Amino acid sequence: MYIPQRFQMTNENVIWNFVASHAFGTLVTSQGGLTGSHVPMLMEEGPDGRRKLLGHIARANLQWQQADGSPALAIFLGPHAYISPRWYEAKNVVPTWNYLSVHIAGTIQFFDDRDRLLDLVQRSVDFFEDDAGASRWSIEENDRDVIQSLCEAIVGFEMSVDSVQGQWKLNQHHSEERRRK
Repeated sequence: MYIPQRFQMTNENVIWNFVASHAFGTLVTSQGGLTGSHVPMLMEEGPDGRRKLLGHIARANLQWQQADGSPALAIFLGPHAYISPRWYEAKNVVPTWNYLSVHIAGTIQFFDDRDRLLDLVQRSVDFFEDDAGASRWSIEENDRDVIQSLCEAIVGFEMSVDSVQGQWKLNQHHSEERRRK
């Protein structure tokens, strides 16, 4: 991703918190043709300190057969907004778009092992239901055959994190006064 230096986000804690709070991303691969899937992803840090992304796609999605073991890109987009020149109350200014974005590149491996899929589904539910409080849903609320059917309909993936880019384009090249408008 092209990132002018003034828009680069290099603070790893900020980036990983962003990914956790904007976990629905786009998984892009190019083996077998350019393919993008919109999926929730979890970030995990291994005992060696290396991070990886985890998620699943539908078994019917051919991306998993075409891209196994190949380079992949996960894109996470946060808040974004059109910025009108009218807001600047000045002449000779142009419109722009402000946004937060993270790109993570790595190698993707797909898996369909039932135990790993069940663990991934459980961890995903735990993560995304974390703020639900008393109304929190549990995987145990379903019959075992329903969960088995789910695991037969999906394929999990694990993507290494080889590079991370964060872009916080928030008009940093304008004065503080102009940005407040």
